[in-house]
Amino acid sequence: MSTIAPALGGTRGRAPRPVLLAIAAGWAIALGAQVTGTAGTFHHHGPIEGGPPLWAALLLFLFAWQAMVAAMMLPSSLPLIRLFEAASGSQERPGRARAAFLGGYAAVWTGFGAVAFLGDAAVQRTVEAVPWLWERQWVVAAGALAVAGAFQFSDLKERCLSKCRHPGPYLLAHYRRGAAAGFRLGSGHGLFCLGCCWALMLVMFAVGVAVFWWMAALTALMVYEKVGRHGATVARTAGVALLGAAALELAHPAWLPAAVGGPRSFASDIRIGPGPVTRVVRSSGYQLDLRIAPNRATRRGTVSMNVRKGDQVVNGARVRARFTMLDMDMGGVTVRLPQTGPGTYSASEPVLGMAGRWGLRFEIVPPGGRSSTLMVVDRIGP
Repeated sequence: MSTIAPALGGTRGRAPRPVLLAIAAGWAIALGAQVTGTAGTFHHHGPIEGGPPLWAALLLFLFAWQAMVAAMMLPSSLPLIRLFEAASGSQERPGRARAAFLGGYAAVWTGFGAVAFLGDAAVQRTVEAVPWLWERQWVVAAGALAVAGAFQFSDLKERCLSKCRHPGPYLLAHYRRGAAAGFRLGSGHGLFCLGCCWALMLVMFAVGVAVFWWMAALTALMVYEKVGRHGATVARTAGVALLGAAALELAHPAWLPAAVGGPRSFASDIRIGPGPVTRVVRSSGYQLDLRIAPNRATRRGTVSMNVRKGDQVVNGARVRARFTMLDMDMGGVTVRLPQTGPGTYSASEPVLGMAGRWGLRFEIVPPGGRSSTLMVVDRIGP
């Protein structure tokens, strides 16, 4: 063990540049998804409902999951990563040992992501099969918040946190030379990290896997729990807040502000649905013939719009639609409606994959003309 004495003595080592780049890339991807409106694609209904086969949806999700793990979990593990970086410098092949260490850590969280995704898919199937749950989908989100809040007070949480708060003794007890030993050390640390944070990460499945502000808040909480001076107090305070949010969600979802998953405001006087929609709307001198069918959840729907200016159809316009779930904060999805006929723009997308109220914002930019915006509230049935 003498080889790691310098790491535990004076220097704690520097965080490897690839790790810092991975963290930055994870947050850049999350921010980019939020800004471009693609974040909602990775919410639980996005890859599953009306999308590719389950195995393909799982692979797509795990790709996005790696970015989220890098953004949210690696910052809280930097103390041990720095120690291992310094301790492994004397090995014959330090690069291999370090890569194996990080690979073991990633393997644990990838496995958890796969199990959580498949479990979430099973929950969605149950919700679809039980009418009472279908009409009260907020119960699922409330359950996730309650589990996360209760786990903040558990002995298992505290035991795992104690290992993460004191990386030096853990490294002394488990450090060995070689890539295989590095993988075991990384996976062992990953298991303790998972034991600390699995319930908080489940909250992401309830509120939206790529909702940026939830990612930031939970990351700050998980980092401070492990490295902050008052980590234990903050962990219990967060537990009380999560249990309170769960109680409000169960009692009356409309009482929750949008920032913590409650209904979102959407300025529109036009109400459509449930069921197939055929509606003529006039906006900024345009006549817009809007059609949505079958306008039901869990099915791939066709959204179509015919654009006219006076008696003339408008060709060559740029038409985009943004779909936002109004009954809970789970981000939004923006899609382009390509021209499919004279003055007609349409797309078939599984974006309306959940029953409830959706805010639809259509932006029409004709060639050489001013843009026009149409906003409607669409109620989606089961």
